[in-house]
Amino acid sequence: MKTISNLSDNQLRNKIKSLLNDDFTKCNILNSFTFKTITLECNWNGWEYTTNIYLEKITNPKYKYAITVGTDSFPYSEEGIKQAIDYINY
Repeated sequence: MKTISNLSDNQLRNKIKSLLNDDFTKCNILNSFTFKTITLECNWNGWEYTTNIYLEKITNPKYKYAITVGTDSFPYSEEGIKQAIDYINY
């Protein structure tokens, strides 16, 4: 099945998980701590665009981090990673 991003689901999952390997930095625009950003080249029905993915440190008793894709966020968990991949690729 063709995906919207230039990555397979498994490649995207590995990239999202690898974000935790880096240190977070203070983002003055968001006024929060974020990890490095992944920029994906996407193509949806001929419309080419880029989308950014990063982890944000959050204060939530259940999750330490949120996966942010553009303006949408998902909890950093196996289910959240799956939701982010579905959101990006389908």
